[in-house]
Amino acid sequence: MPTDAPHQFQCPDVVTDAQEADVVIEIPTPPIPLPVALEQPIRTLNTVEIYDPSTRSWSEVASMRHTRADREAALLTDGRVLVVGGVDDHSTLPYAEVYDPATNAWTQLPPLATNRVEHRLVVLRDGRVLVIGGMDDHVAVGLVEVWDPNE
Repeated sequence: MPTDAPHQFQCPDVVTDAQEADVVIEIPTPPIPLPVALEQPIRTLNTVEIYDPSTRSWSEVASMRHTRADREAALLTDGRVLVVGGVDDHSTLPYAEVYDPATNAWTQLPPLATNRVEHRLVVLRDGRVLVIGGMDDHVAVGLVEVWDPNE
């Protein structure tokens, strides 16, 4: 169902599931080491490490701008990594940021329309990303947002 805001629509009967695992995204662009791994969601962190399978070692890269746990991440079609939502020590977050492995830098994006945790990201073939469902302060989020990296 469309809403008044562009890039958003209502999603009835949202179902979410908790995921208590590391977020690992493969970055297929050499010579950048392959996966980016965000710390476990047991505590709020902003640190990010890259694993180099050729040396079997981890190395720290630029930290995210926001300390968080239970965030969601997705590899974009251009090789950057999108990180969205999560929780800090006090509340659910609306923040989104993009990591560029070529520059080892994070770019802050405009905040989501709704704070989210336990949500999902789906990268579409055209490069846009759906931000689906989740929870905000123990209430299911029925809003799907669309993020376009080209805007």
